[in-house]
Amino acid sequence: MTTHELKCWPVFYQAILDKSKLFEIRKNDRDFHVGDLLLLKEYEPVSEQYTGRETIKAISYILSEHSGLQYGYVIMALKDKVDVSFELFLEVMLNRNPEIDKDKLFSSTRKREYVIIRNILAVLLKLTTKKSLNAIGLLINRDHACVIHGCQTIANLYDTDAGFRWDFDSILTTCGILVSDYIKFKDKPVREYLPV
Repeated sequence: MTTHELKCWPVFYQAILDKSKLFEIRKNDRDFHVGDLLLLKEYEPVSEQYTGRETIKAISYILSEHSGLQYGYVIMALKDKVDVSFELFLEVMLNRNPEIDKDKLFSSTRKREYVIIRNILAVLLKLTTKKSLNAIGLLINRDHACVIHGCQTIANLYDTDAGFRWDFDSILTTCGILVSDYIKFKDKPVREYLPV
C-alpha cells in the first residue's frame, strides 16, 4: 500500500468532503493501485499555496484504458472512509509533528507535546476501532486509566481551545473521520466507554 500526496483544487476538495464527488481522475504517472491511499491536500491555484486542509481517501476501484478516457489517465473510485490502523494514525501524527522523536513517544516522558500526541492516538483508536481500553493502552504503552484520562483531556481541549479544535478537526479529516462522529463520541459519558 502506497500513500500518494496530491494537490486538490478547493472546488474539488470540498466536493470530496461533502461526499458529492466519490472519484478522482488523474494521469497515472504514479502507478496507482487499488488499496493505495490518496493524501489530498487542498491547493489554491491562484495564490499557488496550500490551504492547510488535507484528507486521506482509499482507492477502491480503478478504471483505465476505457473508451472516452484519455490514454494514460485513470478514474479512481474513493472510499468514503479509510480503514485506518494504528500505523496510519501514527504516521499522520509524526508527519504533522516532525520534531517528535518516535522512540520517545511511547516512553515515560511527560512532556506536553508527547502526552498530547499519545492522547490523540488513543482518541482516534477508540473512535474508529472496537479495541478495548486495555488494548489501546498497550499500543501507546499506557494503562486503561490513562486512555480514559487522555480521551477526557482531548475533549476538554476541544471544548475550550479554538486553536486546538481547528488542528484536531484537521487531523480527523486527514484520517478520514467525520468531525460530527467525534463530537458525538466526546459528549458521551465516560461510563459508556469503560471496560466491561
